[in-house]
Amino acid sequence: MTAIRAIAADDNLQPERRDLSFAFLPITCATPIIVAKALGFYEEQGLNVELLRRPAWAVVRDLLISEEIDGAHMLATQPLAGAVRDAIEPDLRLICMSNKNGSALTMHIDHKDNRNPKNWKGFRFGIPFDYSIHNLLLRHYLALHGLDPDRDVSIRVYPPPEFVANLAAGNLDGGMFAEPFNQRAVWEGAAYIHTLSRDLMPDHPCCGFVMKQSMVQRFPQTAGAIFRAIASAGLYADKKENRSEIAEILSKDQYLGQPLPIMQQVMSGRYADGLGEIQEQPQRISFHPFPQELMAVWLLEQMKRWNLVEQTTSFEDVASAVFDASYARDQLSAMGIQPSTLQDQEPRVVENTYSNSN
Repeated sequence: MTAIRAIAADDNLQPERRDLSFAFLPITCATPIIVAKALGFYEEQGLNVELLRRPAWAVVRDLLISEEIDGAHMLATQPLAGAVRDAIEPDLRLICMSNKNGSALTMHIDHKDNRNPKNWKGFRFGIPFDYSIHNLLLRHYLALHGLDPDRDVSIRVYPPPEFVANLAAGNLDGGMFAEPFNQRAVWEGAAYIHTLSRDLMPDHPCCGFVMKQSMVQRFPQTAGAIFRAIASAGLYADKKENRSEIAEILSKDQYLGQPLPIMQQVMSGRYADGLGEIQEQPQRISFHPFPQELMAVWLLEQMKRWNLVEQTTSFEDVASAVFDASYARDQLSAMGIQPSTLQDQEPRVVENTYSNSN
């Protein structure tokens, strides 16, 4: 932290704007953005940040595009899709990752004895957004088991906070969502966790902190201060010894507003699966801030695969412009982070099908 404090004290790096507002969804993916507020990382960088909790991805996107807020917790796929879709989401840039992994495919408890996806024809699934890793992984998983995601099942968008109620009411057979809502569904006795997203694609990107490129250009020192605050909070939250503290912070009403035992299960990786077993997965969610451009290319290729976008330009160029790993690498290196941890990573998508005989 010495290097970070030295940067914050440098008169040449003082933020041009100090009073800022950021929007977030009440999910664990927002952890670094929340922790930076709760533990004073923004203040350390000379920033006064107001956090606004909002229910849906389209809401935070529209707030950012209209410049009603200065930055937003968003799906990593949103600015990528916007860059190739007629400028529906113009000028958006992912400043840093907020998390990897951290989601799950969760099924209604009535299907506990029907766990082979090849038997799920006609099922109704929820996702948080069309342009999301959740939609892409769900479609890939269903296709592995011989189902056409566009014809054999129904996939609809639900705001994440509405997932559990719709699952419990029988409006959905399952869904792919971020935590804590999978664990909350288990807590309510409505569901079981079929598979974690990291078991479908280890270390997959999920969410990040997004700003308008025009603001980054107008206020480069402010953008740098924001990066350092959120990245520092993410690195702090990523440490196992801090996870209990992080769970307590997130459980507060102004943040995620969930029972502490739910947050402890998510953050520790030791959790009830809804089938009577306790599972252990320390990498259930991680918060390293470095964006992976090769992952971004894979996301774009999958969006093209499922006819969500048309390729009108080089996906590699879009990935480089939106994720901008070189910017993150420079920022993190100045913070004292070892370059060996800042390398691009090839996507690893699990191709195995469900092996249980049920």
